[in-house]
Amino acid sequence: MGYSAAAREIMRQLEHSGIAINQDNPLFVYLPCGVGGAPGGITLGLKNIFGPNVHCIFVEPVASPCMLVQLASGSAVPVNVYACGLSNETIADGLAVAQASMLVAEVVGEQIAGVATVQDDDLSEWVERMWTLAGMRLEPSGAAGFAAFARHGRAIQQSFGSNQAGTTIIWTTGGSFLPDLEWAYAREQGQRVLSNRANLIV
Repeated sequence: MGYSAAAREIMRQLEHSGIAINQDNPLFVYLPCGVGGAPGGITLGLKNIFGPNVHCIFVEPVASPCMLVQLASGSAVPVNVYACGLSNETIADGLAVAQASMLVAEVVGEQIAGVATVQDDDLSEWVERMWTLAGMRLEPSGAAGFAAFARHGRAIQQSFGSNQAGTTIIWTTGGSFLPDLEWAYAREQGQRVLSNRANLIV
C-alpha cells in the first residue's frame, strides 16, 4: 500500500500543471516492473483516483517478463519465466525477476492495462538518449519506460481507442548511485547501439 501514496503526488503535480485527466484526456503511465510491488502499488493508487481514465502499462525485459507470464497464464499458482523457456538474463538487473509477486497479480492484475516488453539494446539506447537529451543519469532498468514508449506507445494508445494525444507519464528508477565505471560502460553500450542503428538506416 505504501507505493500507492505516489499516486496522490502525481495528482497534485498534474493539477499544478493545469492538466485535467478525463475521458477526453486519458493518462498513460509506463511503469518498470521487477517483482511488481512498486508498479502494483502505484497502479492501485492511480486507479483509485482516476478510474477508467488511467491506463497503467508495466514494462519488463523480453527475457524476464515475470508479470506478463503470470497474468497470461491465468493460473492461481506461481508460474516463472523459466517455465516458458526464457533465460531471465538482462542488463536491467533491477527488473531481472523470474517470478512475479502473487499478491500484485491477484490484487492488481485486472487493473493493469497491459505489459510491454523491451530488448536490452532498447534499454542501452535510451540510457544514452536520456543523458544527451535531458541530462538524466539512468541505469538500464530506469530507461525501460522510455524504451517501451518509443517502441510501443502509439500502438498502445490506439488499442484503447484514444483519438486524443492524452497525457503520458514515464516512470523512471535508479541511476544516481550507479558506480562511475558501470555508468561509463552503460553509456558506451548505448552509443554502440545508436551507431549500429544509424548505420542500418543509411
